[in-house]
Amino acid sequence: MERNLKQELEELNIVSVECCGVGTEKDIFSCIDAIKEHMAAFPDSEKIAHMKDAMERREARRKAASLK
Repeated sequence: MERNLKQELEELNIVSVECCGVGTEKDIFSCIDAIKEHMAAFPDSEKIAHMKDAMERREARRKAASLK
């Protein structure tokens, strides 16, 4: 089955791809595959939990600093 570059870029909301030198379609598909592997290894739920924890810790630091 032949891959559709435009469709895969749209599915990932990628609007541009930058390469050093000449980037071929094969290079871009390799990048897309790496992005998909990363997304599978780090699901959105984990990212959201990490961001929420970081925001809570930041807010705690702000509150502690404002008490002084």
